[in-house]
Amino acid sequence: MKYFTVSFLFIAIILSGCATSGGTLFKDVVKKSAAEPAGQSKTWTSSSSSNTDDTADGLTVTSDPTGSNVYIDGEFMGVTPLSLNLKTGQYRLTVKQEGYHKETRWIDYTEGDKRGIDITLKQITGYLYLEAVPPHAEITSNGAPLQRGVNELPVGTYQIEARLFGYIPYTTSVTIRNKDTTRLFINLLPAPFTLSELSVSRSILNPGNPSGLGQSSITFTVSSYGRGKLSILSPSHSTVLVHSFRHFDNWNQRFTWNGTDSSGKKLEDGTYTVIVSGESEDGTAHDRKTAFITIDQSFIIKARNVFSGVSGTLFTPTPDILPRGSFQFLLSSLGHADTSGYRFPSAVSFRAVPAEKLETDISGGIIIQAPADTVYFISLAAKNKIIKTKGTVSFGLSALVKGTYLFGTSLDTMHNFTGFTLGIPSGITFGAFSLFFTPELTVSPFQVSSVNETSPLGIYAWGYARGGILLDAGPVWTAVSASVRTLPFNEGFSMDYPVSAGWEVNWILPDTGIILSGYLTGAFDPDRGYYLNAGGGVGFIN
Repeated sequence: MKYFTVSFLFIAIILSGCATSGGTLFKDVVKKSAAEPAGQSKTWTSSSSSNTDDTADGLTVTSDPTGSNVYIDGEFMGVTPLSLNLKTGQYRLTVKQEGYHKETRWIDYTEGDKRGIDITLKQITGYLYLEAVPPHAEITSNGAPLQRGVNELPVGTYQIEARLFGYIPYTTSVTIRNKDTTRLFINLLPAPFTLSELSVSRSILNPGNPSGLGQSSITFTVSSYGRGKLSILSPSHSTVLVHSFRHFDNWNQRFTWNGTDSSGKKLEDGTYTVIVSGESEDGTAHDRKTAFITIDQSFIIKARNVFSGVSGTLFTPTPDILPRGSFQFLLSSLGHADTSGYRFPSAVSFRAVPAEKLETDISGGIIIQAPADTVYFISLAAKNKIIKTKGTVSFGLSALVKGTYLFGTSLDTMHNFTGFTLGIPSGITFGAFSLFFTPELTVSPFQVSSVNETSPLGIYAWGYARGGILLDAGPVWTAVSASVRTLPFNEGFSMDYPVSAGWEVNWILPDTGIILSGYLTGAFDPDRGYYLNAGGGVGFIN
């Protein structure tokens, strides 16, 4: 019921704002400009024409497989699909491709006719006869299964692989010749009992991270039947958790740990030792492997929006960054449509951490709109963590730099305009609530316009004031944020309209890392009214 309620809320958000507006603000936004924005080129256009008949003028030769060689009276003419202009007469058409029987036809052709010929070539094949012990071994070639007995295969050389749990894998190569039968007998040998090295999905673990982000999967393989035990030891080498693998009956083994002991109590920070010991089914063979996982409650993974080019809320960058080794991918789209036209901004973004305390955010996208032209944009940002205090009430401060380019507009749709931006995201957190404020300075060769009108190239500078409130309930979090821009400083220090604001709700699906988001944004101008956009997003965080 809880998941249904959240899903319903996403749908309601998306439907609520698609055709809601008041005043003339949206009409001005989608109005076609009389001229292109200064310094920005028109979108390329092209035209083409085609015959209403699918067949081109002359003789058209197609084949299966495509790319086959075409010969006319023994002379090579090209590869399929191929159009030929021939004179009236009788011709010997031959189509060839390696590994296939050639096909030859006599054709009568009248100059100027439209005619198509499609030829299906038959593969040259041979036979592979297979036997195996044990008879239920899995036998494949390049991932494709083979059967016991006769297999008809195209001529060529094949890598044959046979495997069965409890036996040593077998690999060999065979050559298949035209109409010949190649025989292969496979005898798998029992495998000695061994464990592979342990692999951990997270070597640093914070049990407080939500929806599977606060746990680590320990995986390994075994070669044969047996049993085993997984033990986790504390930094002082006392055993805090034991898990038994009662029967190994397949290669792949997994155990997921959430940083708790055998009673479910959360453990303290420190480096814990993971030991897997196993023995064969008859108890004659033993093996043991070790790995390490560090519990660190400062290793905080937070999914964030990148709508304005920097991770945070819809319109406000936040000071937090991802920890080293984590990343996030997000696809977002919003839209508005009414009698004035339509506008659908969509963006794809990626967050990564190339160095300690440094996050990079890359985003790009498209604004599909009418009657104005389609717009493209790209943004690259870096955010460096300066301060992050601990406690019930904590404070964070970061510095950001960002470069953005919009192709085809002088509007500031996402409050992320063409230019170079410096900012200082800051925030204070009270338990689940956070307040954020980010002042920014942008320098650009283009001037922002509220109606997509051009201005001369120059050096323009203005400021942004961004703020937001966020409620974090673990796997679900919601935020409201807003951004206001000043006039270019050469026009005096004053606020410039429209003001943009947004509400978002986000949910990480349990144990998946998949993010579902719903958005409602608005733009407001006291003289020209307002309009709303609604939409959503889907992403992944690790």
